[in-house]
Amino acid sequence: MTTSKTKAKTKAKTKAKAKTQKPDPSRPASKWGPRIAEQGWTALPNMLLYNQAKLKLTDGEFITLTHLMSHWWTKGKRPFVRKKTISFRTGKDSRSIQRHISSLSEPRQVVGLPSPVALLTRHERYEDRKQKASEFSFEGLLEVLEVFAAEESARRKEK
Repeated sequence: MTTSKTKAKTKAKTKAKAKTQKPDPSRPASKWGPRIAEQGWTALPNMLLYNQAKLKLTDGEFITLTHLMSHWWTKGKRPFVRKKTISFRTGKDSRSIQRHISSLSEPRQVVGLPSPVALLTRHERYEDRKQKASEFSFEGLLEVLEVFAAEESARRKEK
């Protein structure tokens, strides 16, 4: 059998299998519908949602952070987006977005942690010696959420 025939048989088996399998109800397309899901979606860890108060995040900071995270597609690659884009999407002025980013970048005392931590780190991005959209990293946020997740795991084991 030639390679192209083998590929065709494999493709036909895959299609047949896909038709007989039930759709995974946890997939975004199952929950939101394919048209919405194909436009993209952002995964947010529950530890972020459940600990907004401990993180001392205002609603504006939370929404700004969520928009920044929506541009973080690959581990190791920092997301970048213009303040103007977030401003347009949220209906808030660019200066408000800048204040939220600055606040998220300042070390803050987080409930349950011994020392202040900056949840967001801003990195200047240049092209042809001109500043372009800033890049952002979430090391501080990840560090804090890891602590919260460990505490939650320990709490669940105690039950």
